[in-house]
Amino acid sequence: MEQRRLGRTGLDVGAIGLGTEYLLHSAPETIARVIATAAEQGVSYIDLLYSHRSFLDKFAPALQPVRERVTLAVHLGNADEGQPPAWFLGREAVERLYAGALAQLGTEYADVVLIQILDFDDGWRRCFEQGLEIAQRLQREGRARYVGASLHHASYALEAVKTGAVDVLMYPVNMAGHAIPGNAELFAACARERVGLVAMKPYGGGKLLPGHGSNYMHWFQAGGAYVETSGIAGLTPVQCLSYVLAQPGVCATVPGVKDERELAAALHYLEATAEERDLTAVTARFRTYEPGECTYCNHCLPCPAGIDVGELIRLTDQARAGLSDALRAAYAALPAHATDCTFCETCMERCPFKVHVVDRMNEAMDRFGRG
Repeated sequence: MEQRRLGRTGLDVGAIGLGTEYLLHSAPETIARVIATAAEQGVSYIDLLYSHRSFLDKFAPALQPVRERVTLAVHLGNADEGQPPAWFLGREAVERLYAGALAQLGTEYADVVLIQILDFDDGWRRCFEQGLEIAQRLQREGRARYVGASLHHASYALEAVKTGAVDVLMYPVNMAGHAIPGNAELFAACARERVGLVAMKPYGGGKLLPGHGSNYMHWFQAGGAYVETSGIAGLTPVQCLSYVLAQPGVCATVPGVKDERELAAALHYLEATAEERDLTAVTARFRTYEPGECTYCNHCLPCPAGIDVGELIRLTDQARAGLSDALRAAYAALPAHATDCTFCETCMERCPFKVHVVDRMNEAMDRFGRG
């Protein structure tokens, strides 16, 4: 595994890290195999996005055998199961979730505490300032070694980097964001200020890979702007990772995987030929696109009717390719269904992506039934 210095932390990490977002619904044995195989292959930076207790029940036993061999990043301000991001619930919820995650993982500290910043409006400064205060206290108490921040807009991220208080920046880096204004300046600033740039979304949430079917990416995935991708042929994981790891300042990238097959596809980068890494044939041009597609982030929660909006829409999106028994069962297991929607539009008022949730509830009823 190629080793890179993680900014001014002094830590060396493997260039290919691991994002755990897509392991959320994976079986415990799958998670165990993914973590064990990743560590064996030299993956040493692991990003833990979720603090869901049910997920940590599965993740903790897989992490414990390799904990001393990896750099673990734990997010500060993320969501509990079925809840909006903790910043909406107050500082007590933010600190409780972090402390609970460490306890459940059986570790006394995170190597990087990542302030998960809600940067879809000007409220990002409140998240950053409050998060920084908490993170620096955790650092003094020995419950975090280094302070990081996770952002999605270059202007906000650059401002955070210039404070000098951030050791690690997690930011979307992929080919779709190449021409978005501010990204190149941000990457250069990370290199200059010795801030460890950890590239998330190297596949653009999967939308740069073959067979996705969507023709645009959110600013959340591309880094600051909506980008149309309809003109691009499906890129391979190796091509995506080759681009990302060639960008100035990038210390590691954390492709999300849901099983060993996807992990192997990412790790193939390490032995790929020059032809496999070649990007000269990629000639697609990206254009801005209007918002409206759900990213399943659940910023819209809580729902007065108890609907898990993001998960319900995710299942509805999957049903567009055909309604299987597994999808029917997953939908039936939800705590509330589209038929429970009162169409109050509270979720639409909260949604940063301008998703017309009422339309999606009607689509769900059309696909899964109104009975």
